[in-house]
Amino acid sequence: MIQCFVYSLGLAALTVAAETLMKSNDHHGHQGGSDGSHH
Repeated sequence: MIQCFVYSLGLAALTVAAETLMKSNDHHGHQGGSDGSHH
C-alpha cells in the first residue's frame, strides 16, 4: 500500500523537523548542557 509508505515518509519528515526545531529552540533557551532528554 502506498499509503503506508507516505505515512512513514511524513512521520520521518515530522521527526526531523521536530529535532531541528528543538535544537533551534534550545539555542536561545536554557543552556543546561545535556538537556535534550525531553522529547
